Amino acid sequence: MVFSVGNSIRTILKNGADKSYFLLGDDYFMQKIFIDKIKDLFSESSNIEYFYFNEQLDIDLFFNNINSMSLFGDKKIFVIKNFSRLSSFYQRNLEQYLNQSNNDNTLIFVLNDFVIKNKFSRKISEKCTVVDTRTPINRMKIKEWVRYYY
Repeated sequence: MVFSVGNSIRTILKNGADKSYFLLGDDYFMQKIFIDKIKDLFSESSNIEYFYFNEQLDIDLFFNNINSMSLFGDKKIFVIKNFSRLSSFYQRNLEQYLNQSNNDNTLIFVLNDFVIKNKFSRKISEKCTVVDTRTPINRMKIKEWVRYYY
């Protein structure tokens, strides 16, 4: 099921954050609102780390971070882009992690497209809460978002 950004934020404020989200759409502003709300939910010591998977070092750093435990119970937010570029070995590792993920980490997968075309992306989206981050077409929705933001 695909949720709007507004519905997702209300659910997060009411029930707390899930372990993983899949942002579907290319509106950077809507993505930022969602990610900022997740950060606001956690403590001041939580931080957001962005991974683009352009280099092997980036991939290794990501897997080291998600598999390490925090001594102080800090919440970590990982925003992941270009995840379809992962080799099959790392794809399997990521799927295994999502099946038994750590409560200290929240993964946010970002797909800057309207349709999930990749088989691996589809598998990931099935294990996450899917959030529609497309630009609202309805003018009333745009006015609603402007009021909400300000």
